[in-house]
Amino acid sequence: MQSAREQAMRQSETEYRDALLADIRQRLKSNSEVERLGAVQATILVEDIAVIPLLLQMLREDPCPQVRATTALAIGILAKSVDRQAVLSHLAEVMCTDPYDQVRAMAAGAMRLLSMGTRLIADNPALVEACLKALRDPHPQVVMAATRLLEEVQSDEVDRALQQVLTHPNWWVRFGVVDVLVARGCRTETLQEAVLRLFQECPSRSSPLVFDDNEEGNIIAKTVEEYLNELSALLANQVETSADPNRVG
Repeated sequence: MQSAREQAMRQSETEYRDALLADIRQRLKSNSEVERLGAVQATILVEDIAVIPLLLQMLREDPCPQVRATTALAIGILAKSVDRQAVLSHLAEVMCTDPYDQVRAMAAGAMRLLSMGTRLIADNPALVEACLKALRDPHPQVVMAATRLLEEVQSDEVDRALQQVLTHPNWWVRFGVVDVLVARGCRTETLQEAVLRLFQECPSRSSPLVFDDNEEGNIIAKTVEEYLNELSALLANQVETSADPNRVG
């Protein structure tokens, strides 16, 4: 049994948390952009999932782009224990319609946080359509997130859309879509040429790192040069094999 002192301490902690949450929730409705921004950040720290409906409203309606962007991040972190399909629909709308790049990028990133390891995107045609639209977004971070969101969606339309991104002007966007296409099992000469182009235009072959997993399931860091070398060898072998089905070894 708990002692009277332990019960008093627990009661005190509960009352303190209740008072803290009430204060944060009140500040979410403040007229001050700074207070609202701080309150959104605080909801992440205290893991207050009860405010998710209010955060979804702020994501659509708050006049401050920075508040909306931070709100998208908060939703991506906090909404894993609620109806994620409904939340993803709200985020997808913002990803496709918000006039500010930063907000659209954060909404796309939040969708990635909520959908990783699930088929929530793949099993919802409306979300797939939103992600396909996001592939045409002018902001590279939105496009990069959209390619990842579509990774598990098996359809010819998605294949064609992802392959079109191979000509994107941003190097990191092309790098990301190459990685996704390889993971999807794409083995074409066009993809092989895209890897070669990435190699030739790599912004720095020694400092950027990517993270990959090995056969034992451990995550390891590789330089971009190492990773592209591996992709190039893989594609060269499999493209050649598919071109000559009688080839042995």
